[in-house]
Amino acid sequence: MSYYLGIDGGGTKTAVIVIDHQQHVIKHEIFGPTSIDTIDLDTFKQTFNAFFDQLNFDLDGIYAGIGGILSQEDAMPIKNILEKMPHVTRSTHIIVNNDIMNAYFSGGFIDEGLALIIGTGSVCYGKNHELSHRAGGWGFLEGDLGSAYDLGLNALLLSIKAFDGRIDDTPFYQHIRNSYGLMNVHDIFHSLEDIRLNRTKTASLSKLITTEAKEGDQTAINLIIQSCEYHVQAIKAVLKKIHLNATTCVVVGSLGHDTYYFQTLQKVLLDHHLNVKLIKPILSPELAAAKYILSYK
Repeated sequence: MSYYLGIDGGGTKTAVIVIDHQQHVIKHEIFGPTSIDTIDLDTFKQTFNAFFDQLNFDLDGIYAGIGGILSQEDAMPIKNILEKMPHVTRSTHIIVNNDIMNAYFSGGFIDEGLALIIGTGSVCYGKNHELSHRAGGWGFLEGDLGSAYDLGLNALLLSIKAFDGRIDDTPFYQHIRNSYGLMNVHDIFHSLEDIRLNRTKTASLSKLITTEAKEGDQTAINLIIQSCEYHVQAIKAVLKKIHLNATTCVVVGSLGHDTYYFQTLQKVLLDHHLNVKLIKPILSPELAAAKYILSYK
């Protein structure tokens, strides 16, 4: 019996799945973040040690799509860690890449298509046979524009302006501050670094923002529209580089899967006269990764 592991490591959660050579699911787990721009390598190692220790069989292949990986230099430390895990042998074939590739595979694409991750982070990738390109995904220090982190950060910064009177305060801004624990001047002053560096906590506000938008709050609606505009910029950049005028784009990530956000993004694309059809994954990203390493030649 042969076993293959697919890893989809994001900034808020990680999903892992093991399938056998007949594509039967043997093990499926979800745990915390493993994106390398969210946690350090020691935490990454400890997190996966706990998972690999549970296995009672050796792995024939591993495909690890990990957030924050931008180059082979980024991938090598992750590959080195995985090579030393229990049940990984010298013959285990290991591929480490950015998690945008998992997203691409999840759309069922082979030679052509777009993938857009809208989770804690954000990145767009497209392929047109031999041509490929990615836009965004440089990490939260660049901004991760259109991500849940970016959406939460923008709402927090506006709410602070509302707190000191630079803009009018509203129940929405008050809700944002209360949700983050910003009750007074002391809270705000001592939370500024956490607001910018605690990606997971800041990104978690995206659920509140989409809820308020569904209920008609104009500020929340405007924040989401601006977020979608950033994705349109990335999609346009990718389409131009790979010479596509029309295609299908799979959307992956917790924020992207929110119905209101998904529909708003499709509307903004139409407003820009882009012939891009949005779809949701036909496979989970972790399963798509496992099937890819199973069939890899």
